Amino acid sequence: MRPLPRLTLLARLRRDRRGTAAIEFAVLAPLLVLLLVATVELGFMMRAKILAEEAASAGALYASQHSFNATAIANAVTSASSEAAISATPAPADWWGCPSTTAITAVAAGSLCGDGKAARHYVTVSAAAPRTSILGSSFDLPANATASSVVRLP
Repeated sequence: MRPLPRLTLLARLRRDRRGTAAIEFAVLAPLLVLLLVATVELGFMMRAKILAEEAASAGALYASQHSFNATAIANAVTSASSEAAISATPAPADWWGCPSTTAITAVAAGSLCGDGKAARHYVTVSAAAPRTSILGSSFDLPANATASSVVRLP
């Protein structure tokens, strides 16, 4: 009986399956890290957006409960959260408008609207919250999340 021929080194390496999981992980690891970074970055952006929305709403609430005072409204915006350096940017503004089914059209104070009523008094309150980024400015992502709120004064 003849002994079986010895496998060549190349054939043995081709049959050997040890370490394939490590190679597959090495190929997929960059994709997994990219997904993790993108998820964390999205979370930071959503958190900043929520903080900005809450601050703008706090300023609008202050404006609806008091008369228009740009400084006091801006203070309500900046003190809405102790977590971030929120700013009232751009500054609160009051204006007169006529509401329709789709929008509010800005008009001069004392004007009459299409429904025959006098123009209503509105305040626009805006807020900007700084956004923490784990990527820095490498990808030209915005540094702030912004939100605004419009409220009708009584």
